[in-house]
Amino acid sequence: MKKFICLLLIACAIIPLLVACANGANTVVTTEPTKGDDTPVTTEPITTEYVELPELPEDADYDGYEFLILVSGNYKSNDFEASEDASDIIGQAIWRRNVMLAEKMGVNIANKDIIKFGSSTGSGSGFQAMQQSYTTNSFDYDMCMIGSFDAGVIAYSGYAADLNTLPYVDLERSWWDQRANEELQILGKMFYTTGDISICDNLVTHCLLFNKELIAEDSNLNSPYELVREGKWTYDTMAAEVAKVSVDVNADDKMDYQDKFGLLTWNDSVVAALASAGNKICAINDEGKIEITFYNDRLETLADKYAAMVFDSQTAFNYQYNISQSNWNTYRNSMFRESRCLYYMQTLSAVSTFRDDNLDFGIVPYPKLNEDQENYHSLVNAYHGQFVMVPIFMEDENRTGAVVEALAYEGNQILTPAYFEKTLVGREMRDEDSAEMLYVIFDNRVYDVGLIYNVGNLKNILINFVNNRTNNIASQWKTYEKSATRVEKDINEKLSKITD
Repeated sequence: MKKFICLLLIACAIIPLLVACANGANTVVTTEPTKGDDTPVTTEPITTEYVELPELPEDADYDGYEFLILVSGNYKSNDFEASEDASDIIGQAIWRRNVMLAEKMGVNIANKDIIKFGSSTGSGSGFQAMQQSYTTNSFDYDMCMIGSFDAGVIAYSGYAADLNTLPYVDLERSWWDQRANEELQILGKMFYTTGDISICDNLVTHCLLFNKELIAEDSNLNSPYELVREGKWTYDTMAAEVAKVSVDVNADDKMDYQDKFGLLTWNDSVVAALASAGNKICAINDEGKIEITFYNDRLETLADKYAAMVFDSQTAFNYQYNISQSNWNTYRNSMFRESRCLYYMQTLSAVSTFRDDNLDFGIVPYPKLNEDQENYHSLVNAYHGQFVMVPIFMEDENRTGAVVEALAYEGNQILTPAYFEKTLVGREMRDEDSAEMLYVIFDNRVYDVGLIYNVGNLKNILINFVNNRTNNIASQWKTYEKSATRVEKDINEKLSKITD
């Protein structure tokens, strides 16, 4: 990730692709300094650069085999479907990757897209498709990109293979997300993960967008870039900045979507706030099992700070309050475009919406709970997320593993660089400060298994807190605790049976 960003800033272009050897082995590139007449300069040492390459079969040729990928989930993101005539940079990258695999491995990448908003529920369309393949012992799909909630149920139902055991797949390589591997591995098994094989995990990572123009116009406002760098970007600091912006634009003595606010937000932002404070609904414990980590002193402190900032209707606007869902996009996008909000709680998917405008905006992570917190944490949204899974029944596990690894590697070379280019480049600018912030965001992402497995519906405590605008989290926890603990135990038992 850091290499990508540095090259972007130096070259001001799409990251150059690394040249791979035909046999897929690691290669050594040596360069020797020369004089103007091409005579080697013997007084300077020869430099050596090691290029990381996947270990794939040397003679891989699958004779035009159609490698079918099932793509499902709540968010319209398909990283395997594109045409030669794709006009956008991401579509072009997907097409080039597909062509690359056809040329190198003789495999044609195809996909079945069953993405539909609200379809990944735990028993949704992705789950049903994999369940059908399992019960009929068929080879319907070679690989799947499954919505988070369905992925969790598929895992403990025994329909997915352990990616750790798949031939040629090496999850320790840089093109796989090591944070995902750390936070999603249960009892030593990896039933689903992500990485450069897809950009969906990037798109659904939570962040804050902010209006640079408003900060430039008001000397009382501070640069969040500098606050992040100094480790001072906390909820108290952000609340103080938000409180400085409140303008009744149309002078009608009420604050609504036509006015100017310090913060634009929505209900689910509170879940991202939980992660940003270094907390999770559930985590993987030392035994490799799911453990509820939801309720503690940090949660209560966060709730107080979050409420003080977000529940002030004079300086913060929640577009889900008193506005029909059909108007959400219209109101929130116009407010940000028209410089009527300083900070906008969003996911990185929103960046492309505004990069084509003339709006000068930046990207920063959610704040820390306090300055004692070591890192900034950014949640990968579970509702919109997708994960790589492989059905447990495979016609040819060597072919499956080789193609999955090749897709991830070529994604590292082609797709991820295209995503960064699209994210960082606007109509007339390249946002170098936001490039630095993306490094901070991606280096400390959070995958919450409590959300993925929907353990005890504990997320509802947070949503109720925001909906009711009353800090009654402690009493709600008492209501939910017993049932959540039962669900935690049940899921662990199901996963234990599969991994035995």
